[in-house]
Amino acid sequence: MLLATQGMVNPEIKKVLAYSTGSQIGYMMLALGVAGLSQQYVDGYTAGFFHLISHAMFKASLFMAAGSLLHVVGSRFMTDMGGLKKQMKKTYAFMWAAGLGLMGAPFITTGFWSKDAIFATVYESGNEWALPLFIIAVLTAIITAFYTTRMIGMVFFGKNSKHIEKMESEGHHVHEAPKSMWIPYGILAVLTIGIGLIGLSAEEELHHLFEEYLDHSFGIHSSHYYGEESALPGFLSGLNPVALGASLVAFATGFGLGYIFYIGRWVDPVKFVNSNLFFYSMHKLFLNRWYLNAFVYWGFVVAPLWAARGIWRYFERTAIDTGMNIGFEKAVGWSARVVQGTQTGVSQSYLYIFGAGLLFVVLILLL
Repeated sequence: MLLATQGMVNPEIKKVLAYSTGSQIGYMMLALGVAGLSQQYVDGYTAGFFHLISHAMFKASLFMAAGSLLHVVGSRFMTDMGGLKKQMKKTYAFMWAAGLGLMGAPFITTGFWSKDAIFATVYESGNEWALPLFIIAVLTAIITAFYTTRMIGMVFFGKNSKHIEKMESEGHHVHEAPKSMWIPYGILAVLTIGIGLIGLSAEEELHHLFEEYLDHSFGIHSSHYYGEESALPGFLSGLNPVALGASLVAFATGFGLGYIFYIGRWVDPVKFVNSNLFFYSMHKLFLNRWYLNAFVYWGFVVAPLWAARGIWRYFERTAIDTGMNIGFEKAVGWSARVVQGTQTGVSQSYLYIFGAGLLFVVLILLL
């Protein structure tokens, strides 16, 4: 999905949000897993739970806003949207607020503080896998910021799509969603920014809460203390400089690339992808879902059919029908002729054989 371009694929807006849900849940599990490996339980639980709260707010807001878009436009494809910021100003503003939370916009969103806490937990874990996991987490944040910006750009910026023009020509004018729809996701979007403004304090309170709970219930003590000496000044003194820098770089990179391609429209993504073999190959890979569907189809449908045809052609027809059947037929025919030779139809011969057999049995019993 990283370089799936406008006009080359019709992505579903809720499917884009569903993909991001997997990555955000991955962040939570990463924090918990690293906490268990490094025994930084309080830090990991705080980061994972804080991101769970953040994710619950901004992702629920985005999903409900996406439902409003689908309701108003009558299509689930982002390429059927475009230029909606004038007709749906409230949804536009709330999706920006929630989207910034998903992207981890610095210092003003809950997503930034919770992701930064996860980055810090991973980086400070001291585990041998800490650096690779930290790099993967940062790359995931870049991709998340990119496709979230891309989603907003394709939905709200540019010209109206042909689908919208057709709707308006038929008398169906695009309008803002009703209050019953935009008020709920508006509240969550405002909370994403509101709690984000006090995000560091909220994280500290969660940390103290988990610290007391784990210490009282399981005897687990925290290895991290807020207010300790840091290279960062002022209210940032409790943050890890490397994690903070990674959060800022991830947001700036992903958002910047998304803005260039889909909001500012300074570069046409279709021409950009087609002009470069590497990016074209990457586009095809993501467009075809890593070719997993093709792998499953060829591995579990085509290959078994080929194997079944081969077994029928070379084993059943050759080994069984030709070899086994002919060999079995000859063996039965030979044994039939042997048995047939013993059947003379003369009673004296049968009595002679019976007497000889009886004598043989008696001799065996006596000896």
